Amino acid sequence: MRKIAAMSAALLVSSLAHGAMSLDFYSCQSLENLGSYNGTMTWSYAGGSSGTLSVTLNNTSNAANGGFLTGFGFNAAPTTLGGALTTGLPEWSYLENEPASPYENFDFGAATEGSFLGGGQPAFGVAAGASFTFVFTFSGDAGVLAGLDANSFFDDSAPAGYGFIARFRGFDNGGSDKVIACLEPNAVPVPMPVALAAAGLLGVGVLRRRMK
Repeated sequence: MRKIAAMSAALLVSSLAHGAMSLDFYSCQSLENLGSYNGTMTWSYAGGSSGTLSVTLNNTSNAANGGFLTGFGFNAAPTTLGGALTTGLPEWSYLENEPASPYENFDFGAATEGSFLGGGQPAFGVAAGASFTFVFTFSGDAGVLAGLDANSFFDDSAPAGYGFIARFRGFDNGGSDKVIACLEPNAVPVPMPVALAAAGLLGVGVLRRRMK
């Protein structure tokens, strides 16, 4: 039992140093009131010169209007990272410093045919009622990477004032939309491995009581 408890404690300490952190967000400012979505960002870093950011997007737009989520962008601090889209839908490309008029340019993102504002076929996007997880790999100085969490990729500070945006195209009326995201109210990001480690310590306590 002492060995199990020691292993669980070691896992907890390790999780505090490295791990994944998730952040939930939702659409809150639409230009045309056509598109809507919610999503989750998860940052994972286990040491070394690279980490991964998973962005899960759920297209919650009214299916009766048709339309596809065809691109998204987010601001990050710092912007000195080198990035790549390692998991995406066909015809989607990685973006950097992408124009999102009438909003400011966004630091990173992905879109159909490599264009946030247009281009390509809307059918390559995420349809209403569908979801997809995009995975980015970011590389850079290990000290910088170790200091990041999910909040670092939702930078809504000046000058832009917005942390995340999604692009919708191909609605039945020929319309399109650009929709800014807000963080879930009172959401507190929790390091996922820490939660798992805590659950492990709880399990040790339960097991210890059963053995008495």
